[in-house]
Amino acid sequence: MYFFFFDEDCPKDVSDHFVETTEMVQIGSGAQREISSYQLSRHACYLIVQNANPEKKWLP
Repeated sequence: MYFFFFDEDCPKDVSDHFVETTEMVQIGSGAQREISSYQLSRHACYLIVQNANPEKKWLP
């Protein structure tokens, strides 16, 4: 899988910029459950913001 918005100097492999991790979160009954999460590189965060739609409303 590759990104369409990466520049030529940047590695294009998704696994270089998005790492899937798992976290344990506490649910209502007090038990814990594993959920999937992602860690992004700085470059991935930058590109997401650069490609954001300015017409959409910001969420708090």
